[in-house]
Amino acid sequence: MNGLRVVAGMVMLAGLASPAAAALWMKTATQTVNYSVAFATTTQYNNNPVNQITSFQPLSFSIAQFNPLGSNGQALTLTNVKISLTSQLGGNISLNNGSGNARSGSLVFTIGNSFTVDLPGPSDFTVSTTPGSSVIPFSIAGQSQGSIGVTSTNTSASGNFTPASFVPYVGTGSFNVVHSLSNFFSDVVLDSGGKGNLNGSSNANVNGSFVIEYSYLDPIPEPGSWAMLIAGFGLIGAAARHRRAHAA
Repeated sequence: MNGLRVVAGMVMLAGLASPAAAALWMKTATQTVNYSVAFATTTQYNNNPVNQITSFQPLSFSIAQFNPLGSNGQALTLTNVKISLTSQLGGNISLNNGSGNARSGSLVFTIGNSFTVDLPGPSDFTVSTTPGSSVIPFSIAGQSQGSIGVTSTNTSASGNFTPASFVPYVGTGSFNVVHSLSNFFSDVVLDSGGKGNLNGSSNANVNGSFVIEYSYLDPIPEPGSWAMLIAGFGLIGAAARHRRAHAA
């Protein structure tokens, strides 16, 4: 399974006449990529804040397609594809107070990021995390600078895809996934001092994981599942013998 982590699941009865082909095993194969991307921004808070990402290196990695043939040459049937994203923001925002007025209030920021899955064929799709936001109180004297630690902001998203969209995922090759910073925005809500000549810069990073899970049917159970089957048959046999002995 292309190095995927495979987990055996439940038995599904297929209703076939042959006992040897009566069960299909539901399994999942997952790939997890943990990522970390760093970025920097500058923000001018006068009037409407203008935020600019000044440094960001997009992240890309390769994901193996679902191989429709098992290790024994048996055909595997893909039943579902699920992608899950998680991310966490960390870092700091430095404020520069260029006026003589002391400022106090709260800094508000939002963060969002997304992955574009470069599928084989004409169409891609993008899965975006829901932007997370935090409010951090601050106080900064006139003509001075201050630094605010960005608290962790967790975001997550997931998507399940229907069989009609499985074709690009099936094969023996791979496809690319590209991460982008879809949103970073900060503003200040002041209790005193006014926004004149107030600006900031951030150095932060987003850590998280990209998980793709293939669910499929396999006529061949895992060795551990064989052991459970044999043990189960033994228990059934023992129960039957017990009933016969009790009836006698």
